Formats: sequence, C-alpha cells, structure tokens
Amino acid sequence: MKRHDSGPADPQPRKERSTSRIAVVTGASSGIGAATALRLARGGLTVALVARRADRLTEVAAKIADNAGRAVAFPADLTDAAARERVITQIAAELGPIGVLVNNAGHGYYGAFAAMPWKDAHTMIELNATAPVHLSGLVLPHMLAAGGGHIVNIGSGGAHVHFPGLAMYTGTKAFLAAYSTAVHRELRRTGVHVSLLRCGDVRTEFFDSMAARSSRIPREPRKIPAERVAEAVWQVLHRPRRLVCVPRSMRLVSGLEQWLGWLLDRAPLDPNMRAQLTRHAGS
Repeated sequence: MKRHDSGPADPQPRKERSTSRIAVVTGASSGIGAATALRLARGGLTVALVARRADRLTEVAAKIADNAGRAVAFPADLTDAAARERVITQIAAELGPIGVLVNNAGHGYYGAFAAMPWKDAHTMIELNATAPVHLSGLVLPHMLAAGGGHIVNIGSGGAHVHFPGLAMYTGTKAFLAAYSTAVHRELRRTGVHVSLLRCGDVRTEFFDSMAARSSRIPREPRKIPAERVAEAVWQVLHRPRRLVCVPRSMRLVSGLEQWLGWLLDRAPLDPNMRAQLTRHAGS
C-alpha cells in the first residue's frame, strides 16, 4: 500500500478529550471527508486520509500542508475486510495510536431494488454499514485501554424516511443510526464517545457518482456545504453528544415515517422505476 505524506507541519494543538491527536477520516478524497480532514488539521490534529483514489488523497494532503497542517494519505478499498485491517494497522504503526475515527465513506444508488445489481447492493452494504462497524471494532480496544477516543459516524436523514428507489441506501443508514446509538450507550463513562451526525442533502459529488450507476435520480436541493458538516464534526469532538443534526431541522425527520409514512405508501411510483420493474419481471 503506497503512502502519500503531505510533509511535517507545526500546528498549535488545542486540548482534546481524546488521549491521541491522530484522526482517521474515511472517504477523505472529496466532499464531506475532504472538508472534515481540512478542518481537523486546521485544529491541530494529524489526519490519516483514507479512500480509494490515491491521486485525490494526495491533493487533499497537499492542501492541508499548504495550510500548515499535517496529513498522510493511505489509499485503501474499504469494501475489502483485509484492506480495512491493513490500513488501520499501518496508520497506527506510522502515526501512532488513533484517537479519532470519522466514518464518512459512503455509496449511493437510486432505482428499484429488484433491478439493482447485486454488486452494487453488496458494495453499499460493505461501505455504508460493514466498514464503519469493522473500523470501529479495530480502533476501540486501544481507545478503551487509553481511556479516551471518539468515533463520529456520518449518517443521513434518509435513515428515518424510506423513499422508494433508495431501499438499500436508507436501509444501511438506518442500521448505522441504530448501531451508533446502541454503542454510544454501551460506552458511557469509559471516556470513549460515539456520535452520529444526521445530515440533510449536502453539496458534494455524492449525487453525481450515484447518478453514474443508477437510473435518473430526482432533483435534490443540495443546500448544505460540506464545510458545515465538517464544522459540526469539529464541534462534537469538543462537546461529545450522541446525535448532531445538520441542519437542526433534521431533528424532525425521526417522526416523519411514523406519522406520515402512509402518504408514501399511497404516492405514485416514479415512472422510471415502474419501467425498471416491468423490464425485470420474470428475469
């Protein structure tokens, strides 16, 4: 595994609850991950950048170095269990014990589940659900032994409103939300924190990459800049909480499925999705 180092920097650290100032950010090649890496480095943390695209990680590391921070790129395919184990081992060996883990890497798909290739479904399960759980399990033993650490999982309002065409995405995000809440409660009084960021639509490459492997996707407002989510990550590291909603209106979505789900049950199906189902009938 080739490593790309942005070079040494001379940050001015702020006091953290964590015993280590090494932060791992997944999906760090763009969007929320890149913005979060930049924010954490600006705050004085050394950031391990993890994603598949080595060239993009190198660019992010260079940008951090230009701003007097330090980041090291660790290219890895997080859909592969062995790669997850290797990258965490390598980061700990080269940078030191991991004090912060931001599970941000994700995969999207829009279209009828019956028409969804299993390869896409499996990738989504591995990246959106399995990887955060596995990576957390790999870093938690040291965090518990050290008496401090913080895991931040980037979630979605879609975990609570289950739209047709997003069955696998909302399903994996619902799992992540439930898992994060339960582990947060398990770790009370250990000094180790687990937080979930419930995000609305964010202005990133996510929808573009989803459109590249899906049917036509509905127009999304994409109103939230990735930097706003990054700032929320930074703030929750200093004031640990179980749940942070970005924007705050995301607090309202948890009751929408319970109270208004019947409307979705009766809503007309997207014509493109209906056509998908027709094409795949009997295949």
